[in-house]
Amino acid sequence: MKTKTGKPLLIYSAAAVVIISIIRFFQYVTIIDFRTGFFALGSETGGLLLYVAMLIAAAGFIVLSVVGKKNDWTAFTVSADGMSSKATIIPGVAFLAAAAVCFFDAIGMEGVGFFRTVSAYAFAISLAAAGLLLLKSSVPPRITGVIQIFYALICFVNATQLFTDDLIIKNRSDNLIVLLILVLGTLFFTASARFYARLETKNSRLREIILGGFAFMLSGVHVLSKLMAYLFGGDSVKGMDSISAAAVIILLTSGAFIITVCTTAQNKEIDYILPEKKEDEE
Repeated sequence: MKTKTGKPLLIYSAAAVVIISIIRFFQYVTIIDFRTGFFALGSETGGLLLYVAMLIAAAGFIVLSVVGKKNDWTAFTVSADGMSSKATIIPGVAFLAAAAVCFFDAIGMEGVGFFRTVSAYAFAISLAAAGLLLLKSSVPPRITGVIQIFYALICFVNATQLFTDDLIIKNRSDNLIVLLILVLGTLFFTASARFYARLETKNSRLREIILGGFAFMLSGVHVLSKLMAYLFGGDSVKGMDSISAAAVIILLTSGAFIITVCTTAQNKEIDYILPEKKEDEE
């Protein structure tokens, strides 16, 4: 029986969120001009520290994930229908919490257009449906995998909208991070659809965990650093943009995925939809 679950990935990603959030907090209170969204003149080098830290954290997570896969940590081998009987509780609660966030965000929308408003309510309903389906079952229903594709589509549409609304987005630190979160959300939901639908290939779990970890870390930094700024920033953060609802939703769903696969017991290994090639095959 395998004993290495994947908890090092969870500990690493949580530590990265805390460390990078502290860096981001100090950027908020010292070098970001909230009237423009740009870094203050002459502080661009200090602004790069955040992106360097993110790249280092991402590289470390990839290395740790590859090590985990080579050593057969259960996070990389457990089937969605072979987890512990309570493994659906965390994602179920997370999806319901994400649905509540999405619903209240949709209520506050004004003047954003009929399509975006309807999409927001549809997103909230689908999140709630997935949460209820997960909570009522000890095994993730395959339909929740199909629903993940809808989430990916919503993230893609929102990312496109944000990109077209801000033509100088690369210079606006907050908007750029939210855009990256939405892109990662699109990729994560597309990848996690295989997990929930139990349509895994040999390397699909590695992609799921890496993308889930990236989405969790970046959205976590966005949310935690802004919470720290609200609590401790005082007048220095007056005019700061509010926490992105999309970032909270992606944080909850990706975090639930990482926590579940990295901590659950394994009762069954993945049944790959494509047979693994034998080493002696030419």
